[in-house]
Order: sequence, then C-alpha cells, then structure tokens
Amino acid sequence: MSVTMEVSKLSHSEQTIRTHDSKGITNRRHNEGHRHGLPSRVQRTVALRAMLILSLIAATAICSSLAYTQLQETERNVGLETYRSIALSATRGAQAITERKFQGSEVMGTLVGQIL
Repeated sequence: MSVTMEVSKLSHSEQTIRTHDSKGITNRRHNEGHRHGLPSRVQRTVALRAMLILSLIAATAICSSLAYTQLQETERNVGLETYRSIALSATRGAQAITERKFQGSEVMGTLVGQIL
C-alpha cells in the first residue's frame, strides 16, 4: 500500500494536503498560521478591528468629557454674568425710583410750605 502526499497552496493562510492511497483521495485542510503558532489572517483582522473600535470608543469618551467640561465652565460663566447684569440693572432701577420718590416728597413739601 503506497501513500503519497502532495501539497498545493490555496492562499497565503490555507493549504490543502491530499493523501492518495489505494482507496481514494482524502482532503484535509490545515491552517498554515496555526501550525507555526502564528495567528491566522482572519484572527488578525478581527483583532485589528477590535482595537480600532476600542480606540474609537476611547477617543469618543475623551473628546466628550473635554467638551462637557468646557461647556459646563462656559455655561457657568454665562450664568454668573447674566446674574450680575440683572442685579446691576435692578439696583440702578431701584436707585432711580428712590431718587424720584425723594424728589417728589421735596416738591410736595415745598408746595405745602408755600400754601401755608
């Protein structure tokens, strides 16, 4: 019984080994990368895609947190400036009203003084 083996390359990562014997042909596929302890092309692609997705998620998280802190600080500053502006305007309005009341009471006092 004679057994012969022939090896044909299908692609960079797979080989087909055919064993011929008196009963027929049996095909077995071997992954070349696994035989030598190296990852296959598919495993490398999956690993690289996973690394890409993880790095994109990390970049998104970093950019989002930086944008959040910047927007939070900006909103805080806008809120403080708006409050100061409204408070200053209200103080000026209250002073104007008080001055008009004093002037009105002085005029009334002068008129009453002239009448009596």
